[in-house]
Amino acid sequence: MKTLRDNFLEDSKRMECLVNGGVKTIGDSVSNRANDEGYGFLYNALEYVDTIIHKPLYNTFHMRDLPYLYAGGAMEGASFYKSSYQFDSETGFGGANSTFTTVEAVSNKQKTRIVPLQYKIKLGFIDSLKAEKIGLDFLRMLDEAVLSKHNLTKDQFAYFGIPGVDDSYGLLNNPDITKTTAETAWKNMEPVTLFEAINGKLVDIATTLNLDSRLLPDRILVPTSFFSFAAKPLAVGTGNTSTPLAVSLLTYLHENLATNYMGLPGYIDILPLPYLETAGADNHQRMVFYRYSEEVVRGVTGMELTRGATIPSGTDASLNTFFVAFEGEPQFIRTVGMLYYDNVE
Repeated sequence: MKTLRDNFLEDSKRMECLVNGGVKTIGDSVSNRANDEGYGFLYNALEYVDTIIHKPLYNTFHMRDLPYLYAGGAMEGASFYKSSYQFDSETGFGGANSTFTTVEAVSNKQKTRIVPLQYKIKLGFIDSLKAEKIGLDFLRMLDEAVLSKHNLTKDQFAYFGIPGVDDSYGLLNNPDITKTTAETAWKNMEPVTLFEAINGKLVDIATTLNLDSRLLPDRILVPTSFFSFAAKPLAVGTGNTSTPLAVSLLTYLHENLATNYMGLPGYIDILPLPYLETAGADNHQRMVFYRYSEEVVRGVTGMELTRGATIPSGTDASLNTFFVAFEGEPQFIRTVGMLYYDNVE
């Protein structure tokens, strides 16, 4: 058991180490301490220092909203095939003349682009020495900064296509996807009217697909602000005591959208996405109806973010580390089951 004197000696040694290590004091400098009447006290003696470094906040959504195809390395492109069937007769009946319907299958190849992404971090020798002095893994912090930048870039590819390439599109801006516009601003619609509008879009898609459940939407991406009025109660019936039974519009959408009563399987996810606040025409809000499936749309990654060599530079007096990745624009396999629904304000 430590005595009071043992604790005093430990505290004295700890204080001596702090002073000799350069901790500042109130009063004159340590070198002139002989001329001081007293040291004063350590300037941060009454300050608790939280040594946790709070990192910048960011979030990305591409892995949530797209299945990904991994294309196998340093590639310049990725391709896929689509086929269609052709018949020379609509009926297929041979009749008395014993005629036959000729059936053909036609395939065509479609190619999408993959581009390299390169990053570099530079850690100065002086910064490295300072970081080592205080036990800070500064190189790891820079690694995390590269990863966050890369993930944000992948979001850009997934939702808007390759930056600077005019005919490259993402999940939110493909001109081949059917677009409709609300007649009234969503926030001004009665909940039941908005439900009918969204439900009607699903019925239209299902009809176009001839109820083919392989392509029927199983999710709707909505602007984040949509939830502010989607939480508004919607009267859906009357209880035993004649009191209105109310649930939120969001809950009612989940439980009663068309796929639940058209004999089709599945539950529709309604997910928020910040980019949709200005993704529509004239920077209006947009909803996106689609199916999460490689048969519909998918992201393409040639090579995941890969760390290269760390090379000292005498010119820059630094350690330079390089990273490379190969990322592709999304592949739209079938857009017939996708839909954009734009707000008007």
